[in-house]
Amino acid sequence: MIKNVIVPCASRFGLKVTRPRLGPNSVVQPRTMAALVAFSDIATGEGLPLAEASEAAWRKFLITASQEDVAFDEDELLDWFVSNGWGSGDARTLTERFVREAALLAEYSEAGGN
Repeated sequence: MIKNVIVPCASRFGLKVTRPRLGPNSVVQPRTMAALVAFSDIATGEGLPLAEASEAAWRKFLITASQEDVAFDEDELLDWFVSNGWGSGDARTLTERFVREAALLAEYSEAGGN
C-alpha cells in the first residue's frame, strides 16, 4: 500500500514519504531492517492474527534478525510498530512475540542447532 498508493499521492503534492526509525538503543543490520519493513508493508492494517503471507514475512524477519544477531530495544521496537500503523495492542503483541521467538531461536542455536 505504501509503494502503490501513499508514495505516488505524496509525490504529486511534492511530499516525501519517510519511515520511522528505530531509536539509538537498537542495533539492527540492514538486512534485518529490510525484512522488518517488508513484513510491515505486507501485514500492516490486517491486524492479528496474521494472514499466511504475513506469517511468512514475519518468519523471514525473525530468522534474518537471528542470523544477524541484532539487538532490538523492546520499547523502540514497540514504538516502531505503532509508528508504522499498528494499533498499540497489536504492536505490543508483535513485540512480545518477537522477544519470545528470538529467545527460542537463540536457545536452539546455543544448543548446537543448525
